Amino acid sequence: MGSGKFSAQTWSSDIVFKRIRSKIGLKLMTIFSLALVLSVVLLVYGGKWLTTELENFYASENETLIKNQAYIFLSRLTQEKAMGYEAVFQKVAASSALVAKQAGFFLDHFDLYGKKHLNPSEKLVVYPPNGIFSNDSFGVTMVMYWGGAAISPEIKEELNALSHTDPLLMEVQKSHPECAASYIVTESGIRRYFPNTHAVTRLPTSEEYDMRHAGFYSIVKPENNPARKTVWTNVYRDDARHGLTITASTPVYGEMGQYLGAAGVDMTLEYILDDILGNRRLNLPLPKGWRRDLTDNLFSFIIDHTGRIIAFPSEYLKIFGLEMDMDKLVNAGVVLEYRLSDSSDAEVKKIGENILRRDFQNARFLSDGHPYMIFSHPMPSTGWHLGVVTPESVILASLEGTLDALNSSIREPILGFVLATGLFLFSLITMTLAISIRQLAYLKHRKPPAEGDMEEDDLEEDELVKNYLRKEYLAEADLEIDEDMPTEDDLTEPDDVSETVFPNPYDNVIKILQRLNDIEKERSVDLQKEINERERAEQEIRHLSSRLISSSEEGKKELAQDLHDEFGQTLAALHMNAETLQKSIPEQQKEEIGDLIGLIEHLGDKIRSISSDLRPDLLDDLGLVPTLEWYIKEFSEKRQDIHIDFQTVGFRKRLASEIELVIYRIFQESVNNIVKHAKGEKVDVTLTYSHPNVIFIIKDDGVGFDEQTKGKDGIGLLGMRERVVAVNGHIEIRSVINKGTTIRVEIPVN
Repeated sequence: MGSGKFSAQTWSSDIVFKRIRSKIGLKLMTIFSLALVLSVVLLVYGGKWLTTELENFYASENETLIKNQAYIFLSRLTQEKAMGYEAVFQKVAASSALVAKQAGFFLDHFDLYGKKHLNPSEKLVVYPPNGIFSNDSFGVTMVMYWGGAAISPEIKEELNALSHTDPLLMEVQKSHPECAASYIVTESGIRRYFPNTHAVTRLPTSEEYDMRHAGFYSIVKPENNPARKTVWTNVYRDDARHGLTITASTPVYGEMGQYLGAAGVDMTLEYILDDILGNRRLNLPLPKGWRRDLTDNLFSFIIDHTGRIIAFPSEYLKIFGLEMDMDKLVNAGVVLEYRLSDSSDAEVKKIGENILRRDFQNARFLSDGHPYMIFSHPMPSTGWHLGVVTPESVILASLEGTLDALNSSIREPILGFVLATGLFLFSLITMTLAISIRQLAYLKHRKPPAEGDMEEDDLEEDELVKNYLRKEYLAEADLEIDEDMPTEDDLTEPDDVSETVFPNPYDNVIKILQRLNDIEKERSVDLQKEINERERAEQEIRHLSSRLISSSEEGKKELAQDLHDEFGQTLAALHMNAETLQKSIPEQQKEEIGDLIGLIEHLGDKIRSISSDLRPDLLDDLGLVPTLEWYIKEFSEKRQDIHIDFQTVGFRKRLASEIELVIYRIFQESVNNIVKHAKGEKVDVTLTYSHPNVIFIIKDDGVGFDEQTKGKDGIGLLGMRERVVAVNGHIEIRSVINKGTTIRVEIPVN
């Protein structure tokens, strides 16, 4: 009995031990695992919290400082840009005042200067369709008179006196390439205008044209400008196709204080618009350490003294809450109809009003939840205001970059610390769990009795196992969708309508008239076809001529290149060999080798001259103006008996290469004709850029020719005409026997 009792007790303890080991081991593992996960989570959270606190501390300490530095820099940038425009306005206004002062002087002394015209060949002829007197297109300035039906002696003296202002009118545009025109208008109805565009054929009647009613003239009259200052007009679209223009107008007064007229200088906004709309970004030097993003994301705009928008990049209109017809914005003048006060954004409206105050510097506004900063500075001469806009995020870009670097430097050690701590905890928990299970295992000191077998199925299931045995069932239902598409009804064709013929006693007459009308229509159609065929043939001829000219130029360019590369190098080698040979031969033979070297040098100069005549490298590399200056310099050294006076007006940038080539070839052909045929001694060359055209005039004092014969049949002159027509230009050639020849070319630059 004792032995059986002991076996039963041992068996019972084994069963209890198994249960304890199963439940306690699993629960301990679960608890320790949860503890490990919780520890890691706490460590990660603590690391993130520490990083965030450091970021916030740095941002709070530096954000204000960085913003202030950026605001100061952008305010100065805006001021410098505005003052750059202001300097141009002041110079143009000073030129207008100088023209007015000189015009007043000559008109006050017309008894002296009115006796002799500066250009004696100038003659004014009335243009019958509008009754306006004008000179021809070959004069330096365009002169018009509309104050009477005839030119009286007094008007003639006034015209003579004002002619002495022509050099100054030209000099104004030479000094200010952004100017489109300079002119004088008098109370007597005279206008002297540079450059000479010969606009009389495009003008309305004298009553409609009267420039004394124009805006630039009215604003400087004594009743409107008692201070007698230079006044700027509002922006307008010029009739001379200069685009958006603004005029600096100055009253002309005599010594006795009498009002004599007004002097105006038209300034095209082409360059300002290109700067605002073309570049869009202000690529200015940055302070040391600043990122280029600060200026790459800027854009600017200009408004006038009334708040009207003069220039504004269209892609940024939405930011300012301005809804404009984008199709109409092709015409830049449409922008002038809008103001910032037209914005749908209340903040932008208020900013638009505040900008007009001189004390406004900067403001912040939101657009679609994104903050923007706007900086402004006035231009006192015109009353305009320049605005510069940038996203606030760009201003803080340097701060964000620093924070990113800080995050990277802090995140790595914190992450390493978290991982090391997690591994340490995992090792510690695993070791503790293993020791605990091993201690429980040693409590088992006997085996179960042999005579008693117990079924494991009688053991109770573990509580945790029961939780894992739960199952969920889901029911699925099929959904059927019946589609019932309606059928279309067949369309029925409309019934035919029959024509009804009404009897008429005049049917025969009507039929005859209808027949005549049909014949007339047929003839009109045939005539229109013939006209179209002729136009097409002319276009084909012009196209063919243009192709021939282009092919010829390409051939000249290739030949010039070959002469320079092949012959030039060969002659250079031959020259070096001849010099080497000269040093190694006896003295009595060196003279002959010297003559050979001279011939080689002469041949080299000749090849370079031919190559330059074919196609100068300067034309492609530096442009038209430097090439003409070089050509004239080279020509003057060879032909000191012919003096060439060359002037350029209004050039700030190069022309299209095909236009430069056309003008160069015309100049080259003209000079060759002067040398071969004209026998002239003085040549005047003027090249004027007056947007949207370039005007080239070359005049000599040679023998001239008969326009009715040689002027029509000369191959050189025909070549000039073909070249000009190929670039949609216009050429005039005027020659008087024994008085010289003048060639005038006008080509649109666009």
